[in-house]
Amino acid sequence: YQGRFERLRVIGDKRARSTVLQIARDPKILDRLRKVVDIPIKVLHVTRNPFDNIATEARRNKMTLTASTEWYEQICRAVSLVRPLLDASELIDVEYETFANYPRHTLAGLCESIGVDAAPSYLEACASIVWPGTNRSRDAIEWTVDERRAVERLIERYEVLQSYSFDG
Repeated sequence: YQGRFERLRVIGDKRARSTVLQIARDPKILDRLRKVVDIPIKVLHVTRNPFDNIATEARRNKMTLTASTEWYEQICRAVSLVRPLLDASELIDVEYETFANYPRHTLAGLCESIGVDAAPSYLEACASIVWPGTNRSRDAIEWTVDERRAVERLIERYEVLQSYSFDG
């Protein structure tokens, strides 16, 4: 709950993994969504350092890093199929690390991108509950050379990941 409202302007899906997998399997879902809501859609694509995502998934679900990397690649493949289905005006890319380090500024830009006025009090309230900084969960796990190379190959293969590295 983040305050009162008179009319619903934004809906979202925090667990976008299942959504992107569904759209990749059946791209017509996007067209149906466009028709149902009958307003321009905006898709917020948040990326995070793949090493952190993979390490977190491995630890949380007691998976090997290899299995977690395969899980992550499944999502990357789905995203690479869905992105071209979106018009450039429908897609907003944000790096998780930028949001975590500059939540108020990033949220203000997002609100502007989707055409929502954001009162300073709203931005401050939202920014105050964002976890400060990022958790480098990749550092809590021992990586073999092969495990790191597998993730580096993913980073090379998918353009949206190319700003990331193990050390960055």
